[in-house]
Amino acid sequence: MKKKLSVILLCGLMAVCGTSCSSNKTTESDSTVISYGEAQKGDSAEEALKEFFRINYTRDSGETAFNYMYIQPIIDNMIEKDEYRQRVLEYNNGKNEYLNLVSTVPYIKSVNETTPFTEEQLGWASRYFIDFAASMDVTIDSVNVTEGYSFQCTIVDQNGNETPDTEYFVKVENDGWKYIQSTKVLESMYGGGAETTSDAAP
Repeated sequence: MKKKLSVILLCGLMAVCGTSCSSNKTTESDSTVISYGEAQKGDSAEEALKEFFRINYTRDSGETAFNYMYIQPIIDNMIEKDEYRQRVLEYNNGKNEYLNLVSTVPYIKSVNETTPFTEEQLGWASRYFIDFAASMDVTIDSVNVTEGYSFQCTIVDQNGNETPDTEYFVKVENDGWKYIQSTKVLESMYGGGAETTSDAAP
């Protein structure tokens, strides 16, 4: 289960970065300017979505990205192990290399539909964060996911083509907005009484 969770999150993040990373080349985006990290702690899920999408176009923005990708106990554990700076550096280096290859910066053209998570889906998200933390050897008793949304968007990709895209964000109490796997993935993991890290085979 630990390996499965790590692979699922990695694939999700690669998908986001693959469509959202670019350099200061051809670009277009909404006119709202938000300081990086402001929306992550804010009230608006849609502004968090836009900020997270935007930072994937920006060099050396790994610290803000980590705040969207990881719950705070995982970041604290990285810091305690003196791994945090190196992980952020590796993230930035990999992204910066990718940015050099892209001629057009993808952007969100429109958010077409917003759907709130159900109570059951919020419960799956809570279990997901607990299990993902365990996969990184961080033990936490509970995570309170207070709200979540799926966003059906139209984006312009790095080739200049409009394409549909769906992103998922949840808010963790006292920890802000987090990018998360799709509700379909969460249902496949937890909807049928799937085992958690605690009762999975090592």
